[in-house]
Amino acid sequence: MIYTNASASAEPLDARNQTLDLGASASGSERITWIESARGLGILLVVANHILHGLTVNGLLTAAPLRPLWESRYYNARMAMFFALSGLFAERLARRGGRVLLADKAATLLYPYFLWGGVLAVVRMAVATASGRRTPLEYLWELPVYPAMQFWFVYVLFFVSLLYFVLRRVGVGPAGVVAVTLVFYGFRPWHEPNIQASTLPLLRIFHYAPFYAVGALTGLHLSRLRVEGVGRLAVVATVGLGVAAACGSTPGLEYPPVPLQLVVTLFGIAGLAASSALLNRLPALDFLRPVGRRSLEIYVLHNFAVEGMRPFLSGVLHVRDPMVHFITTLIVSVAGSMAIVWLCERYGVKYAFRLPRPGKSAPRRPSPGRAPAVAMA
Repeated sequence: MIYTNASASAEPLDARNQTLDLGASASGSERITWIESARGLGILLVVANHILHGLTVNGLLTAAPLRPLWESRYYNARMAMFFALSGLFAERLARRGGRVLLADKAATLLYPYFLWGGVLAVVRMAVATASGRRTPLEYLWELPVYPAMQFWFVYVLFFVSLLYFVLRRVGVGPAGVVAVTLVFYGFRPWHEPNIQASTLPLLRIFHYAPFYAVGALTGLHLSRLRVEGVGRLAVVATVGLGVAAACGSTPGLEYPPVPLQLVVTLFGIAGLAASSALLNRLPALDFLRPVGRRSLEIYVLHNFAVEGMRPFLSGVLHVRDPMVHFITTLIVSVAGSMAIVWLCERYGVKYAFRLPRPGKSAPRRPSPGRAPAVAMA
């Protein structure tokens, strides 16, 4: 899910498979590792947020001074960063035919959406039936138009990437796409104060499209983006995250004007990206890269563990300590998802998370000696 214009960038990536070129220079490979680390950091923050939200809603976490920072709906850059990273290579996809692009996105986004969204729907129906309630069949038939729980991201990303492709095909330039999507971003029907929390997929498409477009514009210059300077990265990380945190915790800015929401979110994206580039240098955090490569799989799987561990720890083991809940559930959610991916690869379950891309007979799996495809479409 990420990448750049081949004519405008010397990044050593294969345009179709979005993988690192084995013959590329070391410096080129180093430039791309921060993207994997950014995905790893981003998915850990997403899982952590879902855990903390569940603990708060269920009364296990009552005193949380930092709650405005992780639940800041207007300045939260976690998901916006994923759209921006996905847009980095949108220009490569825009040059492909519409039929090929649709087949590609259907294989890598719509397929896992309907597969795992369907699994979630069946689980929810089974739980409702077991508890004596009506079996909510609408969980299944609403999937094409109403994404459930965390699956909204995969659904919205498909349409955001399609929107970008259509705008480019009708002659709108990359900068023009940013301008058009900014108009969409400002669309607030029914005085909707917070599009991120909206249950209408179209509004979420409008909300996240500018970040994808900004990522695409940045992708044109990806080869010029330097992530070697520690001091510069530290400044960007501090300023970006500092601005987002300050706005998210300042009384009176709970309902900020739309332009402020956009600007602060962009600051947060820059801060998270710079932080991931810094963390990528620490050997102790080398796990961020493999986690980032499997961010799509973790994203579609983690909530099964999040929703299962909380009642297990509190109801079966009678554990009420929120810190124990948080650490245990985070480890189980991420490690468990990675373990399921490994088991699928180990026993030849080829299509557990995506179908082959056009022109490929089977999904490409990483081998120990090569850098794998960047995750999440």
